[in-house]
Amino acid sequence: MSDALLTLFSFVIVLGSIATLLGATLGINGRSTEAWIAEARAAYSASVGDIEAVSATAQESAGTTVIDVTVENTGGFAYADWDKWDVAVQYTTSTGAVSIQRLSYSATLAAGKWTVVGTYLNAATAEQGVEPDALNPTEQLVVRVQVTPVARSATTGMVVITTQDALSTRIHFDL
Repeated sequence: MSDALLTLFSFVIVLGSIATLLGATLGINGRSTEAWIAEARAAYSASVGDIEAVSATAQESAGTTVIDVTVENTGGFAYADWDKWDVAVQYTTSTGAVSIQRLSYSATLAAGKWTVVGTYLNAATAEQGVEPDALNPTEQLVVRVQVTPVARSATTGMVVITTQDALSTRIHFDL
């Protein structure tokens, strides 16, 4: 009888040990899976490319509104061909009407157009990028937009920028 109890007790201890080890292993695998998913997402973003608008400022200038948007290339590809990009702006005009405009690219800024101010390693410090006519990975691009009629003071608008590869970002601006 004592041998049976000892065997049963040993069996319960072995089962408990197996359950503990199995739980620890599954817990580790769960954390490893989460890390793997995060790495896979980062690799996917780098492989397909991505852009992100990081800041926007707006000011009134000679009866128009000028908006500067800083866009960062967070993906793994370089972008250029600015004339193939799309820029759209939504804002409230000084008369209270909502204006939605798709603007065309121009090498020089004009009303109803957008242009590239420059590409930078860091737009805040104006440290120039590697290629002046391309937005390389981790670089920043400053886009300048000029819309008319002028935007109403104390309102918020939105700029949407889309690359030739259909990567899109948007950001709000205040005037």
